[in-house]
Order: sequence, then structure tokens, then C-alpha cells
Amino acid sequence: MIRYTATLARLAWEGYRRGPLALDAADERPFVAAARYCDQNLHLNNAHYLTFMDYGRIGWLTRNGLMKQVVAARIPLLLGGVTIAYRREIPLGATFTLRTESAGYDAEWLYCAQTFLLEDGRPAARGLVRAAVRFRGERKPPSDLLERLGPLGPPPPLSEEIQRWNAATAPLLDAMKQVGS
Repeated sequence: MIRYTATLARLAWEGYRRGPLALDAADERPFVAAARYCDQNLHLNNAHYLTFMDYGRIGWLTRNGLMKQVVAARIPLLLGGVTIAYRREIPLGATFTLRTESAGYDAEWLYCAQTFLLEDGRPAARGLVRAAVRFRGERKPPSDLLERLGPLGPPPPLSEEIQRWNAATAPLLDAMKQVGS
């Protein structure tokens, strides 16, 4: 836990030092599939993809200014879902790039897409993340946070990729509501 938190802090600082990034621009950062992240098959373990996705989002949020708003106003972003598809392995010792970019927002969620790229530029995996904005114990629309960066126009339509993901996970969310009632 200490190593994870220290890594998040280091990546936030690196993001700050790399300079600002527009909200709709992608942040790319290199990583290495070190032995501690790999499994018995000598490739990146599936659980560590999610850890690297955390790392990528911290850098992206720092560079586009959202992290400053989250910390200053104590407005946490709470993960509401993650999905990932694996295409190619990332072998032990390989350098890979994680591209993190906005995938839009709607009245409920802020979406992010993250792509793992091999050294030759081919995608190894792609993940989608959605996060909710919570302020003073209440869920708020993401626009409440995004407006802190400047005036917003209407949100662009969500991609088909995000729409399909939302449709696929709707039954899971409904089932959780049934269990919790």
C-alpha cells in the first residue's frame, strides 16, 4: 500500500512537471513490465493492468487540471466501473506506453479510455473507466467538476463504445439495486 501511494504521488508530481494538457488531449506515459508485475507466464499479470490504469489516470488528471480541483474542493471521483479487453501479452521486461484520454461525460459519469501500446505501437489491451463525482456526500453531475476548469458547452455525444458498455452493464447495476433494497 505504501509503494502504491508513493507511486501515485510521484506520478502526480511528474504530471505536474510535464505541464498542462487540454481535457480532450491524451496523456501518454511509458512503463516497464518489471518482474514484480508479471505472473508465472512471464507476462504482465491481469490485475496489474488495473494498477497501471490507476497510475495513468493520476497523471492525466494532474495534467488536465482536474486533480487540483478534486483536491482543493475535496470532490472525490469514485470509480463506478472498469472493463478491459486483452489483445496481446506484454512480456516480462517489455516497455509499453499507456495512453489515457477522455471518453466524454454525461449526467452521471465521467468516462476515460486507456490503451496499452506495445513498443511497435500495436495495442495490447484497452480499458474503459467511469467515475462518479461526489460533493459533500451527494452525487453530482460531472459537469459540476468540469466547469471548475472553465465554461463548458453541451457534452459531446458518447461514443458507440461507451454506449455499448453502458448497455451491457445496466443489468448488473439493476441486480445490485435489487440486492441492496
